[in-house]
Amino acid sequence: MLSCFKIRNFKSILDMTINFSYAEGKAPNHYQELDFFPFLETSNQKKFVPCLSFYGANASGKTNIIKAFLVFKTILQTGIVHRYFPNKLNPKYNYSSFCIEFLVGKDNFKYFIAYDAATIREETLIKNNKELYSIHQDKGNKFFNIVKENYSEEKLNNIIKVECSQYVGENKLGQTLPFLTKIHFAYQGLNQDINQVYNFIEDSLMVTLTNAIPYRIPLDQLAINGSNEITEQNIHKSFEKISAILRKFDIDIQRMSLNREMFPLQETKGITIKGPSSVFQNKQTNMLEVDHINSYHKNINGEEVLFNFADEESNGTNILLSVLSLVFLALQRGNVLIIDELDRALHPMIVIQLIQMFKDKRYNTKNAQLIFTSHATDILAPDTFRVSEVGIINKTLKTGTTLKRISDYEKVRNVNDFRRLYWNGVFGGLPFPYI
Repeated sequence: MLSCFKIRNFKSILDMTINFSYAEGKAPNHYQELDFFPFLETSNQKKFVPCLSFYGANASGKTNIIKAFLVFKTILQTGIVHRYFPNKLNPKYNYSSFCIEFLVGKDNFKYFIAYDAATIREETLIKNNKELYSIHQDKGNKFFNIVKENYSEEKLNNIIKVECSQYVGENKLGQTLPFLTKIHFAYQGLNQDINQVYNFIEDSLMVTLTNAIPYRIPLDQLAINGSNEITEQNIHKSFEKISAILRKFDIDIQRMSLNREMFPLQETKGITIKGPSSVFQNKQTNMLEVDHINSYHKNINGEEVLFNFADEESNGTNILLSVLSLVFLALQRGNVLIIDELDRALHPMIVIQLIQMFKDKRYNTKNAQLIFTSHATDILAPDTFRVSEVGIINKTLKTGTTLKRISDYEKVRNVNDFRRLYWNGVFGGLPFPYI
């Protein structure tokens, strides 16, 4: 479960702490009996929000928050090269940094990385307030529970110097790949905590800059949930679950079907694909996979009529299928879904239901979380959000992009009309257009 994410000197952001704690003090009376979560609770009784929304003017930096998560993940995957995006308007810092805190069971992890255009300056991993390792460009490196008989401090330092570094500018050797990444992939047996941290960041943080991501990506991940391979049977089971939920969103579809054709890549020349379809080159299986989705409606005589889903259903319905695939995957795995402009092309009442799925005890059984940006002030109401679940984004040259949750504003309670207060300028985060 994600508890905190800190960003320094990334695009419009100078210093930002995103706190996911439940910031309302006392829990609601008889909250255990409610159908919806007021908060998610860990085994050691720490409380965190199931969702966090960001509101603010255009160009205030909302998307940069989502991009920060994405760049952070990319650094863990491939390193810092071409991943340095400092604030161009306020050169307060000459480095960027990210810090993530999360819980797995009763264990609290904190991972910090600071870097510039050429090298990683600092990298630290902490478990339950105890350092596992600390790598510092100026102060030297320290290894605690990682040092073993066959992996001395000297050998670990050599891994950083040889396997995590490259020559960058003026033939200077600098660390460009996180130590965490190298140990996870090349020395998996060395420390299980390192593997757990990498896996959380890589697998549990689902980051997307659009709500129109192809449905088949999360669908295929759902199909292998609990198994080692994608089978046709699992694909159809997962698709049926998602389409069954889609029909609950007052979409006039009686049923849906998925047909997946597969062709060897070397034999695809001259193949004709009929109608709008989802086409994917699977390099692992060396196959071209083509998905055809049909939806079925009833005509005025009560007879079933076939529609090509991609071509004949609305753009909003196609996007809803994509979003539901992401939501369902996050809920099934207890992941953190981080999405820019969740409401794009979707009716506000549908967006509310998507949010409520993360608060509904029937759907969210594994402490999944939702983080998103939005301009849909229609849903900015206490019956959708609590004060801990709405962040207001503002920006100035001096402070960069800043975040303040409604819970940080004095005398604002869950009974207040958030939308009216926002529109009246109480929270800021508003544009001031004029023509």
